[in-house]
Amino acid sequence: MKWITTILVLLSATAAFSRQAPDFDMESRDGASYSLDSLRTPLTLLYLTNIDCDICEEASDSIASSTIINNAIADGQLTVLSVYIGNDRKGWLRRKPHPQWKECINPSMSVYESDSYDFTYLPAFYLIDIRHEIIDSPQSVKAMEDAITEYTSHK
Repeated sequence: MKWITTILVLLSATAAFSRQAPDFDMESRDGASYSLDSLRTPLTLLYLTNIDCDICEEASDSIASSTIINNAIADGQLTVLSVYIGNDRKGWLRRKPHPQWKECINPSMSVYESDSYDFTYLPAFYLIDIRHEIIDSPQSVKAMEDAITEYTSHK
């Protein structure tokens, strides 16, 4: 009976965090259309950013230099999806690109319609699995690396 209680506690803790990642429209630098549902890697790191955010730029540099993240991308285990959530398209296009990432803008600003994403502080990060469930919201590159390593080691 104890093990049933333990399992129920673990399942309820997981369910409390796990939630569906709402889809929204995106457009890449070259004008191609995307949706969150169109991504098919086992993991997606959704990175909500703003061009006027110095911390966002520092986070971009840290993510881009992470060996664990770059290896997961190269192995087809991870997509880094950087989404600019503002409306200054020209300013966004002037930013340094990260060719190994999908970098998009949300032209309709529909990402704001969901209460699943928190815009209180930017940058915001969400680790999403292939079923499009948010499985983590790491707040540092180290936490991202740990979550990616843990998830990919079990697959």
